[in-house]
Formats: sequence, C-alpha cells, structure tokens
Amino acid sequence: MTATATIYLNACSHGLPDRACAEAIARQARNSLGRRDEEVTLRENARRACAAFLNSAAPSLAMGNGTFQLRASAMDRLPPRSGRILVAEHEWGDNVRWLRRLSAKSGMTIDVIRGKRGAPPDVSAWAARMDEDVRALCLPLVTSIDGLCYPAQEIASIARPKDALVVLDVAQALGRVSIVPDDMNCDVVVGTARKWLRAPRQTAMMWLSTRAERMLGCDARTLEPFDLNLALLAGLSRALELSSDVITIADRVSQLDNQLRDGLNGAKMIKLSSVGYVGTVTCLVRAAAKPVLEKKLRAEGIIVKWCDAEWDEPLANHGKSSERLRMSPHIYNSPADIESAVNAICTA
Repeated sequence: MTATATIYLNACSHGLPDRACAEAIARQARNSLGRRDEEVTLRENARRACAAFLNSAAPSLAMGNGTFQLRASAMDRLPPRSGRILVAEHEWGDNVRWLRRLSAKSGMTIDVIRGKRGAPPDVSAWAARMDEDVRALCLPLVTSIDGLCYPAQEIASIARPKDALVVLDVAQALGRVSIVPDDMNCDVVVGTARKWLRAPRQTAMMWLSTRAERMLGCDARTLEPFDLNLALLAGLSRALELSSDVITIADRVSQLDNQLRDGLNGAKMIKLSSVGYVGTVTCLVRAAAKPVLEKKLRAEGIIVKWCDAEWDEPLANHGKSSERLRMSPHIYNSPADIESAVNAICTA
C-alpha cells in the first residue's frame, strides 16, 4: 500500500512552521546555558521583533504562552465596578467562557451585539448599545469559523466612556492582515503567532495602548509571564522575519483561496459559506454527508478543520442543520494541493 502524502489545509488552527524556524528553536535549545543576561537579550530581541512587525514601540508589547493567558492578565486588572461588556456574537469560545467567569466574579454583564445572519458586522449595532455603563468592547478582527472581517477601527471610533477599553482579538488576522495597533483606536490587541505567522505553539503577543496601561495600572511587560521558553522565543523571532512581507503572503494565499473556491463552486455535497477573509474557505455540509466526506478526506491525507460551532463561537447563530468544513491554505501549499482537495470533495 502506497503512503499518501499529507496535504495540510488548516492554517487557521496552526500554520506549519518553516524549517528555518525549527532550526532556530533547535539551535537555541542546544546553546542555551541558562544565563540571566542571555535570557534578557533574547526576550528583548523577540519583543523588538514583535514591535517592528506591528509598527509599534517595544515597551507597549508583552509576549506570552497564548492569547488566553495574555488577555486574562489584562482584563483581570479592570477596576472593580459593575457595568456592561459589549461582546461580538462571533467572539472566540474560550474568550466567551472566560468573560462569563469574569461576569460572575465582578458583577459586569455581557451584552451580545448581533447582526443579520450572513451579513457583514454592523457598526451601527454597536453604536446603538453604547452608553456610560459600558466597561469594555470585545471583538475579533477576523472570525474563526467563516473568516468574517470586523470593522474594528470603525467600531473602536464610536464615542464611548473614557474608561471603556476596546479589546481586539487578532488571532485569525496576525500574519495575513496588516495590523498597526496605534492607528486602530483599540486598547488591547492580542494575537497568537502559531497560526498565520507560522511560529511555534505557545507563542503570542499583546499590545496595550497608553490609555490601557493607565487604566490597568501597569505597562505591557508587567503582564508578561516569567517562564517564557527561550527556544520558542528564538523561533518566534525567526518566524516574524520570514513573515515580514504580509502583502506578498496574502497575495499568494489569495491565489490558492480563489482556486479552492472556483473548484468547489457547484459541488454537490457542500455549499460554500459567505465569502470570508482571504485564506478562510468554509463549506456547509449536510450532517448526513459528513461521515462520507470525512472518510474521503482522511483517505486522501487531507487535513482540514470540522468546526464545532457551539464550542468555537457559542454566541453566534450558525444554525444546526449543517456541519461546517473549514479549509485554510498557506504559502506552503501548492496549486496541486488545492486540486487534490477539490477532487476529493467533488468525488466523495
């Protein structure tokens, strides 16, 4: 029996690291002597690399083991006061579950901002719910399941109380969207590096505005965990170097995205979901057809993501009649990979 080569179409979950990134990790792991001066230098180099990627200042940046840890470390410092947190219906599930715990502890209530199903996020829906009782706004820049792009800068520009922070999740955007936090009117910008930046797992970054630092009573680096892995930081720095040309990467991914959409248009077993941001191709699959399609893709060595809508985006109304198959190519994929995926789906 001939082994099937793996075709990896799941960058939205974890982008495959470049060999140079793995080599940087291995080199640091071999050479590390655990000296304090070495740790400080490596941390500062990685922080400068993060800051340069975001066109920001290094003191505004914190690195962490994941977005959840960084985000929680910031929001836990909100001054204790009742009020409302405006939350996007497409907010990532782990964020929602943590906000529910924060609500139970602090007395703040969660106010979900919904739009019309299948329509782009509506800025006016956020403006209509704004008042002096709002403590924070939480939203993604690009959503996980369908790749919807939120107009974050416009939402963050709505007049709001002076102590209301805008917390932006860029986990699905960092590395495929040009992000300049200083220009976005947001206060806390958090993203993982393991997806579109193709950095190692357990690497993430958070940017804080001057206003956020004043409200939280600390600078970004205060929120950075002490036990960051030096080898992973070396890998992060190398991944940022390789991902510096976001526009060229986005153009390459766009070509693969278009090929995938064109090939699947009209396929019998699936229906393409609303067009998301470049790189996220989501298909609606009848529940009865999922086992057949899942078996076919597995046999062909094609790795995709079957989304659990109730877990991934528990506040959104995705409906229960269909399963969601998400494919997300990256620059390591080829047109032949896309053709194989299209053929597998169309012939299942």
